[in-house]
Amino acid sequence: IRERRLEHLLGADLMMYALEEATTLCLLYREEDRPFDVVKIAERLGPLNVNLPSSARLRLAWAYLQLGKIAQAKFWLQRSLPDSPLEIAWKHGMQAELYKSEGTQNAKEDSLSEIDKAIKVCLGATVDPKVSLDLAQRRLRAYRQDRARIIQYLFYEKKRAVAEYEKLV
Repeated sequence: IRERRLEHLLGADLMMYALEEATTLCLLYREEDRPFDVVKIAERLGPLNVNLPSSARLRLAWAYLQLGKIAQAKFWLQRSLPDSPLEIAWKHGMQAELYKSEGTQNAKEDSLSEIDKAIKVCLGATVDPKVSLDLAQRRLRAYRQDRARIIQYLFYEKKRAVAEYEKLV
């Protein structure tokens, strides 16, 4: 129903409402782990998609990253300006993934640096009364696990990785 509503809004040239509906769809499809559908919404908007709010842009970056479309993921991630702590951390986490996928000379170090930033933001979120403590702690554990994997698989430092994994248990 929402997709049909989006079609009608676009057809009626009600662009502000169409962007709102598209944003809602991007949020819903992200929660349902449907990256292809997030991309389809942006494609349906055409050139109007650059006017999507930051929350939708972040989900577009996620969708393209999930689909292995690195250039598009990078494009949308650079244009997202999250303001909530967990979305800021998520942006750092996705940037770490982009660095890993690029395979440049400093990819390992840059990836680890971004994960460390995500961890720092999540640590701050655990004491933020506006953020769900449970959710902040779950995200923090996930980023710490990502950190351990980076140390293990990119730096090949097994002992250091084991120490990171032990902090998680």
